[in-house]
Amino acid sequence: MGGYGHFGQWEVADIGFIVVWRDRGKVKLRKVAILQSKRLYPDEQGLEEDTPLDYMIGFGRLMQGDEEDLAAQEERVFTFTHESRYRALVSGDDQYQAIEAYEARRAIPVHYLFYNPLSIPWAQRVPVTERKRFPRNDVGVQVIRARALQLALRRRQGGYTPTYADVAGLNPWRLEVFVADELLRCRQGYRAKGPNDDGLVQVFSRRTGPISTAIGITIDRVSPGGTS
Repeated sequence: MGGYGHFGQWEVADIGFIVVWRDRGKVKLRKVAILQSKRLYPDEQGLEEDTPLDYMIGFGRLMQGDEEDLAAQEERVFTFTHESRYRALVSGDDQYQAIEAYEARRAIPVHYLFYNPLSIPWAQRVPVTERKRFPRNDVGVQVIRARALQLALRRRQGGYTPTYADVAGLNPWRLEVFVADELLRCRQGYRAKGPNDDGLVQVFSRRTGPISTAIGITIDRVSPGGTS
């Protein structure tokens, strides 16, 4: 979500939540939350993200040559520590600045969604050749306001990529906590002024690419004493 003429070709988010409250079929409230997802890279892996060329090639990217296919099957270990980095999140780059500019001009806040292993530290040998007992999910997928992270990174030089320790120190929400306790209880997100709200139109309609994931939640009170 983003692109179009206002923010160049840089997205500000790739996941959108739309929450609708209805009272016996009549819409009373609409809320949205938009998230930009980033994954924690293992210490052994450099930056490896999709490029515009990958999207142009599309399905053909899966047709690897013999050498690439054999390289992908080589045994290796991926390790995650408190110093592992979200390598695709770079302070001061075009996307980072686009999110700052978007929040400055629009009322809809942007949140980062971080994909992490179940536990930190963590190591995994691939390809997987034996059954492994997974630990309790102590870390998992986490959410934080983009503004909070930007403020924390201001003391860093441009081009800095935050570590897991940097983000953990800001007390992010678990994804399920963010949705149930922050978004649905109106502590986070953006309350739309109506179906033609300018903020909604900007973020969901005026874009140059598809939304990776759109999640709709509808809460409908069907009787004076209950909800469905």
